[in-house]
Order: sequence, then C-alpha cells, then structure tokens
Amino acid sequence: MALPAQPSDEAKTEASGEPALRYEGQPLRIPFECQRDDLQTFGEACSAEAPCPVFLQLSSVAAAGTKIFAAGNLHNRHSTMYSILLASPDGGQTWAEPAERIKGAGLDVIHFRGTQNGWVSGQMLSLPPRDPFFLLTTDGGEHWRRRNVFDDQRISVIEEFWFEDERAGGLIVDRVYASDAGSRYERYETMTGGADWMIREVSPEPIKTRARPMAANPEWRLREDAASHSWRVEQRQGAAWNAVAAFAVEPGACAPKEEEERPEPQPEPTEQEALPEELPTAPGGVFQLPGTRRTPPRKPAEEKKPRRNEFLDVPRPR
Repeated sequence: MALPAQPSDEAKTEASGEPALRYEGQPLRIPFECQRDDLQTFGEACSAEAPCPVFLQLSSVAAAGTKIFAAGNLHNRHSTMYSILLASPDGGQTWAEPAERIKGAGLDVIHFRGTQNGWVSGQMLSLPPRDPFFLLTTDGGEHWRRRNVFDDQRISVIEEFWFEDERAGGLIVDRVYASDAGSRYERYETMTGGADWMIREVSPEPIKTRARPMAANPEWRLREDAASHSWRVEQRQGAAWNAVAAFAVEPGACAPKEEEERPEPQPEPTEQEALPEELPTAPGGVFQLPGTRRTPPRKPAEEKKPRRNEFLDVPRPR
C-alpha cells in the first residue's frame, strides 16, 4: 500500500534569498545568523563575550552537466541545527542555496539521473534520528520539494537508495530499533520518482539487493583541509585533484543580541508604592507611615448601664 506524503511536503522549497557567493581562491563563508530561539532549541549557553561556534559539515557532492551540488548540515558542539544544500550553476564560480534550510535536519546523499531529475536524502537528526525524507527536483535543481518517506513520525534512517530511471527506484530503511516482531530493516519501492513509497520487504538482518545503491561520482570528492580550515570541492583531472571551491568549516557563531542581554526596564514606583523597606513604629507598636500625622487610638466606649427607675421599685399599695 502506498504511503501518502504529508500535504505540507508538496510545497516547493525555495531558495534562501541570499546573494550568490563568488569563489576566488579563498574559502567561502556561508551566511549564518543565529535566530533568537536557536540558543534554547539547540542547548547552548552563549553570550556576547563568549559566542558559541557553528560548524559546516558537507557529506556529498554531485554534478549535473555544468551544475555542481553539495549537501550537508550546520551544527554546534551538541546538536544538528540546519540542513544545507549548495549549488553552483557555472562549474564552481558562484554558489547559492537553492533550497530552504530545514531546522534540525541533515542531508546525506545527492544523486542525479541525467541533468534534470535529482534526489537528496535526509532525516531529522535528533537522538535517535527520525522522519527520513527526500528533496526532489525535476528541473535541474532550480526548485526542490520535500517529500517524507512515511506519513507519520518514525525513528528510522535511509541506509541506501537507488533509481533505475526518473520514476522507478528503491530504498532500504534502518529502523534503528527492532520492532516487536523482530524486524529492523525494510525495503521500499517507488514508481513516482520518490513522491511516494510502497513497502516490499522486512527483515531482522540487513537487506541485500541486486540494485546498485547510489555510488559517489569518482570524478568528484569532498575533502576537509586542515591548513585552510575549510571543505574543498575537488574535481579529478587526470591523476590530480583540483579545487573547484572551498567553504569555511566555521561560518558563524551563536550569541544573543545586545538588546536580548539587557534586563527589561522596570516601571518606576508611584509615590504610593515607594515605601521604605522597614516601616517605623510609633510607641505602642503601631506602624506609622512617614509624613503622616499620628492619630491616638480611641478608647473603647464604656458599656452604659440602664438607669434605675426608683418609682418602679416602690411597692404598690394593696
């Protein structure tokens, strides 16, 4: 039975709107600005004096004609913050983000069939990882749309996937934990280019298929360069590898804005509220406010006894 994707997955994932970065030999720094709720969401105690570093992790590179794509995530020292997809339409000269960053997610493998149809696998990288998905394009990477593998939330990751053509493909899912029946691995197929998936096999052991998983293009590679503290996108030319682009490993940091660190101003107390911490006491233990006249306490009124009517007490004659 086909598993329909969530309605929200139909929406196209538009570009971030940032201007293109031009590679001129120095590592490019991906634009990054920590949002207000990022500090709480991703468990970092940061300040303006001690900002928390944010790191770029690239996991895959692929080419489609003259276009180059690289995928990965942005993370801090404790957790994954955002997915990231980078694209160059001109062989590495300029770079931009053709897809919106997904909070808490990471992207893994990029694969293209021809120059128009492409897929990027990913999942939400919480502990444990969950909700695997694909970014799909049918126009050469100009636009991408997100499609979940399942229609509900599940702890699982995409172990491998493949496409025989633009529509027929398959994937292996690792559920991380075995089900009550003992199965942990599942095989799915699609006939819609990854728009939806049908389960075909479950197993307690890793599933082996005759299909070829998406292998990395031997003409392209990613390399973390310690000297420049950057990720280098390299293309093979004969026996040598030449850098097509480089991206700084540490693109930014998280710190609260100056106005967020300031304590909120407290309203000035009114004259009536401006009371001293200790109220002076007058003799007898009565509290007395400054500047007020003390009024002596009134004596309790004495109980009046009824007057005796002497005439009523006189005995009447019989």
